[in-house]
Amino acid sequence: MSLLSLREVTRTVIPQDQPALTILNGIDLEIEPGDHVSIVGRSGSGKSTLLNMLGLLDLPTSGEILFDDRPVRSYSSAQRDRLRGAAIGFVFQQFNLLPGRTALENVTMPLLYASGRTFWRRKKIAADMLALVGLEHRLNSMPDRLSGGEQQRVAIARSLVRGPRLILADEPTGALDLDTGQSVMELIDEVAERTGAAQVIITHDPTIARRARRHFRLDRGVLTPVDDPSLEPLTRRDRREMAPSSAESASIDDGGLASLGLAGTATAVGTAVAGRDDERDGASSDDEAATDGDGGES
Repeated sequence: MSLLSLREVTRTVIPQDQPALTILNGIDLEIEPGDHVSIVGRSGSGKSTLLNMLGLLDLPTSGEILFDDRPVRSYSSAQRDRLRGAAIGFVFQQFNLLPGRTALENVTMPLLYASGRTFWRRKKIAADMLALVGLEHRLNSMPDRLSGGEQQRVAIARSLVRGPRLILADEPTGALDLDTGQSVMELIDEVAERTGAAQVIITHDPTIARRARRHFRLDRGVLTPVDDPSLEPLTRRDRREMAPSSAESASIDDGGLASLGLAGTATAVGTAVAGRDDERDGASSDDEAATDGDGGES
């Protein structure tokens, strides 16, 4: 079963006093659990619009998007919001940290929407995630006291703190220098590999794209597989040679992952925190009630 499917997805907008503009045209894409996909494209090719579709932020003009084989159109807007918050993590080029909040408070923010044990343990969970990305000594630091690489690590911790099944990264190293960027990508790759989360990386950097196992190019709204030897997936040896020294990169070990409940099978990403199953059961009941009440969006 695919995690996320796009089938003949088209997105068209109608600017004021202008003819209709097709931004995405017949997109077909299957994302499997644990998948690692890169999408490259020039500015204006439709990458941001595609990211919004993958992140369930927008609905297509035509075509179909399915999450766990369920059509996204069958969800109400509130249901999509809950699904996105629980199952999808976003990493952006701009870190989007709250300037008046510490690193710990920034990572805690997504857990304010959790329930049960997850909510009551939110500070401990956030602190463990920051330790996982090598920032246990920066819990009380404000964003303006952190380096660019540290800010991006806080952003990564925030995106992973609820144990997403899908990580969407939009130019995640665009604001970083080469060495720091490689360190950040190594961090995302290792966490995703160990937890079974799928990754979709949108980038213009062939070096970053090459880290993926499958590659696509988006051009004028059309998505095509890339058969380019220069984008062959990196081997483990390649990644070791590209990675910064251990003193410069975050330390990720099984103990740190276990403390977050992220060790184990591919589905372990759904148990990033204790009590997550109870939270899901409650959310499912709410979703069923909401669906009966409003019938979803058309």
